Amino acid sequence: MPGARRISVAAKLIGSFLTIALIVLAVAVVGYLGMRAINAELSDVFEEELQPITILGQIDAAFYRMRGDVYQYVLQPQERARLEQVIATGRAEVERAGERYTALNLAADERAAWSKFSKAWAVYQQEIANVLALVRADNQDEALRSLGAGPAGTSSQAVAEALDGLIELHSHHADQAQQEGAATFRQNTVILAVATVLGLLLAIMAGLRVGAAVAVPRVAQVELHDDAELGGDTGQG
Repeated sequence: MPGARRISVAAKLIGSFLTIALIVLAVAVVGYLGMRAINAELSDVFEEELQPITILGQIDAAFYRMRGDVYQYVLQPQERARLEQVIATGRAEVERAGERYTALNLAADERAAWSKFSKAWAVYQQEIANVLALVRADNQDEALRSLGAGPAGTSSQAVAEALDGLIELHSHHADQAQQEGAATFRQNTVILAVATVLGLLLAIMAGLRVGAAVAVPRVAQVELHDDAELGGDTGQG
């Protein structure tokens, strides 16, 4: 029946277009999820690695400035009052940066490395206090020996090594996060490519289905038309 055929064709057309719409939606969702995963990886790199490295860089710079200021304190008597305040400011800067660092979401090995730095820093501060006391007691030679191969110099080297270890640890973790991000990108690229290919195949199948659904009624119409003409010719005969 022509009416039933028209309804059947309409249903197939609607179904095919809905299928294509779902394919487009599925590909879009896959793409969105992949981009969200990559964004999460980038956020982790910033929050967990780049931010700590930035803070550690500030601590490192303040520490080396402080070392220079202590030497100037010993060697420049006329600047000692000012330099003592500068040294205190540098110490406070390191401690404030340390508070920001420990407030971050640190891994267990990072906290262990920070604990090592904190112990070395406490010893260094004590030795610097001893150096300043030696200078106040007019014993600059002993102060310089301490800053060289003595206790102050040894503790300073321990602080530098602990800082270098922390920065290297975070750099290693940042490299790992970058590799994980690259792997996530490759994985999502493959998923998106597969989803796109599947979507194209399904769209082609839907198109063929629509073509077949449209062609069948056309063939039926042609056959009916031929039958009608044949019947007419027979009647005239």
